Amino acid sequence: IARLLCPSWKYARRTFRYNSTLSADCYAIACRQRVKILPPSLSPERVKVDDFNAARSGVIPPLPWPPFPPPLTRVLTDEEIKSIWHYQREPYSTMLQLLLLTGQRRNQIWGLKPEWVSDDLVIFPADVMKSKRSHTIPLGKAALALTGSAPFTFNGWSKGKRRIDRVTGVSDWTVHDLRRTFATIHARIGTPIHVTEAYLDHSSGTISGVTAIYVRHDFMKEMREAILRYEDFIFTLVSP
Repeated sequence: IARLLCPSWKYARRTFRYNSTLSADCYAIACRQRVKILPPSLSPERVKVDDFNAARSGVIPPLPWPPFPPPLTRVLTDEEIKSIWHYQREPYSTMLQLLLLTGQRRNQIWGLKPEWVSDDLVIFPADVMKSKRSHTIPLGKAALALTGSAPFTFNGWSKGKRRIDRVTGVSDWTVHDLRRTFATIHARIGTPIHVTEAYLDHSSGTISGVTAIYVRHDFMKEMREAILRYEDFIFTLVSP
């Protein structure tokens, strides 16, 4: 039960989404973990370790489930992309440019090492991938040049985000929105969706399930052509 509840309320809620109540044993473990994994509707006085025995005996009534948050749909506008691209504060700005040029996840770029880059390819090892398998993508000339700044010594994502919002005036966006923006622009320039998904390492996309077992093409040629078109589009967009 503890494994299912931890490490965060998000995963606990997903695990028990089809149950109307949280069992006494689960709640008792939740009391041990304190506020981090309890629903926001829980009052502070019920987040005491003293509640442990009461929870086990069933004295504490079932708790209502909080509503699921809406899915994220934010895509940056062309003007917002231009503002973010021209923001300068190293190494944060270089990492943002790489995120925009590659569409990869934050931790992949943050942990980028020079030895992962070979010719025009970057090979992300399995331990930095959400899919837990290595991921190889071709890079455009601009992205390849930016990888020369790796590794990035940085540990201030929240502070950096507040600073760029203040300087550029762009608000209500997250770093992960750059990945969604990347995919959306590829759709605008005509990149086939399965090529975009291969570049993003989306395992549950158009080529998934049984199809993925039989279609073993790596789409490297197609990804290389797509990323060159994409860089041309971005540099036309951000040019003065």
